[in-house]
Amino acid sequence: MEKVKLKATILKKEVIQVFKKFGLSQDHAKISANALINAELVGAYGHGLSRLKMYCDRLSKKVINPKPKIKIKKLSQSISHIDADDSIGFVAADIAIKQAIQNAKKTGIGLVAVKNSGHYGLSGYYAEQAVKKNLVTMIYTNAPPAVAPHGALKSLFLNAGNEAQLASVLGHELAHLSQRHFARNILRGRDTNLASSLVMVSAIALAIISNNPTAFITGPAALQQQQLRYSRIFEREADRYGFNNLIAAGYDPAGMGQMFENMAKVRKLAGDNPPEFLLTHPITSSRVSDAFNAADQIEFTGGKKNTINFEFVKGRLKARYNSLSPQAAVKYFEKLYKDYPTNENKYAYISALQSNGQTDQALREMDEILIKFPKNLILNITKSEILLSGQRLSDALKNIDQVLNISPGNYPASIIKSKILSSKKEFIKSEEILRDLLISKNRDPGLWMQLSEVQRAGKNIVGFHLSRGEYYTLIGDFDNALNQFQFALSLSGNSFQTSETIMTKIKFAKERLGKRRGL
Repeated sequence: MEKVKLKATILKKEVIQVFKKFGLSQDHAKISANALINAELVGAYGHGLSRLKMYCDRLSKKVINPKPKIKIKKLSQSISHIDADDSIGFVAADIAIKQAIQNAKKTGIGLVAVKNSGHYGLSGYYAEQAVKKNLVTMIYTNAPPAVAPHGALKSLFLNAGNEAQLASVLGHELAHLSQRHFARNILRGRDTNLASSLVMVSAIALAIISNNPTAFITGPAALQQQQLRYSRIFEREADRYGFNNLIAAGYDPAGMGQMFENMAKVRKLAGDNPPEFLLTHPITSSRVSDAFNAADQIEFTGGKKNTINFEFVKGRLKARYNSLSPQAAVKYFEKLYKDYPTNENKYAYISALQSNGQTDQALREMDEILIKFPKNLILNITKSEILLSGQRLSDALKNIDQVLNISPGNYPASIIKSKILSSKKEFIKSEEILRDLLISKNRDPGLWMQLSEVQRAGKNIVGFHLSRGEYYTLIGDFDNALNQFQFALSLSGNSFQTSETIMTKIKFAKERLGKRRGL
């Protein structure tokens, strides 16, 4: 395929001029341009020139302060705090990493916190500066709550009014997979490399000929608009196929339009800082009306809107992710349930009571709702959790055994039973349950972590190191995995079979580390 190569130095000069045109000083414009060009050079195009227009727009709207008065406060020889005065993020991050390096060179460790800053591009760019000084570096930043923690679907669940709305989103995302949108986007990128390069060359030429640096922005802006148009075509296609998925699963066809309305409200409340998922899933009035029109035109009435289990799960998430103290959460959810006595709010109130250690009250409330839904597995498993929290271990074990008689091998019930047995110091039985689960879920890091805790409590030290090594392997931390396996080997004694198993795991960890380090 034909390619066009552009000199980074030429691009950098033009970007510097653009930033200066929007009010940045020469030094700040140079720092910012270096970061953007670096992202292009390492292939992180999402943090490169395609972002230039966004930064310029923020400068124009005074979201970014072009003339900040940045203050550095030394809290100790190792720790500094920076008030960036709403500067462009590149400058704040550049000052922060240099300050961290300076602190580390003096005392062996450098910690720097930054406030009143903004988007700073590629984290690795700053980390690399410290690595070149033979320093180990960790960089963290905050972000809008667009993505839920591993193992949860907080953002999705809490913005869905009912199960049909949740199902509409899942149907939409499954449509992206079935229509191979990711693969098609990659193929399109290969086909448009030359065209994209020509657009950039034209923008540079226009900026030079017209002696107007801001003309350079037209290139990245045009490419961004082209990519956005293409992704929205995929979104419309996913809406169509997702709607069919929703109907095929027997859900209320109005669920998709209702969910779009919910997302539109979130977008409106977010102002200039919308969650990331709304940038890739834009909600327009036509998209909402199209979804409702599609629901009106099909010969399908009724359909599932909600189930009791969805209500309980959403109630659990509401309690789990509220930002109140445990005591305040109890009062809040108690009042919420009194004002709106739904099953969802009842469950949230019970969860808040449990988290606050009020297990007796939680059990009384649970027994009330169990009168309505005596065979519901979620409620009965939760009751066992509450009994465990209150250290009523015999009652907890009896209750969870009843659940497992109804639903043998139930995963959450088995996890709770393992915890109950461990609390009763029946470690071998607890370990057996987890090993049974690992037969079909041996790539679940959470299971390996729980097994290692049971083994440590039961003084099975070799087993503890092996299980902790499996945990680290699954999360990609091969350094710690190797350490754990080597500990296990040193304690394995004369067991040839155990030693061989551990050696195999050590070999695998070393191979993965070698590939990662390019050895």
